[in-house]
Amino acid sequence: PPEGIERFWGIGEIGLDFYWSSDYKSEQIAAFKAQVEMSLKYNLPIVVHTRNAWAEMCEVMEQFAGRGVRGIFHAFSDDIESYHRLKECGDFLFGIGGVVTFKKSKLAEVVKNMELTDIVLETDCPYLTPAPHRGERNESSYVKYICQKVSELKDVDYHTVAEQTTTNAKRLFNI
Repeated sequence: PPEGIERFWGIGEIGLDFYWSSDYKSEQIAAFKAQVEMSLKYNLPIVVHTRNAWAEMCEVMEQFAGRGVRGIFHAFSDDIESYHRLKECGDFLFGIGGVVTFKKSKLAEVVKNMELTDIVLETDCPYLTPAPHRGERNESSYVKYICQKVSELKDVDYHTVAEQTTTNAKRLFNI
């Protein structure tokens, strides 16, 4: 980093969100692209928020393919096709949170088909609380329920999931 500036670990949370409105879609896309460019300039990973904008996110990220972009797609909730498309764009991990524990979650089937080396576990405190606490305020200690669900879905030991996903995050952030 430039002299006098402390170490940064990443840029984020940045991204696209068309949930409430897409009135400023072009402005959001332009701002997001500028932030990705900044991540490349400073060689920092990005933490990407995407809500109701997965198709647009894939299109934008494909423009950065081959340029060394890396990061985490926070609260990943799309399909296996988006997972594969985004993996082709750079060194990306996918944040899996409480949604994977929901009874009617389509994400569970996607996680079964993801590589464990592409996953990080996360909570989105105070939102997206995993079962069995769904409906309550989320907290960091609930990440154990997400780990357990991923362990079941992937038929991998709980401790292996915890260790691998921690290793994934440490690698991405150079910790």
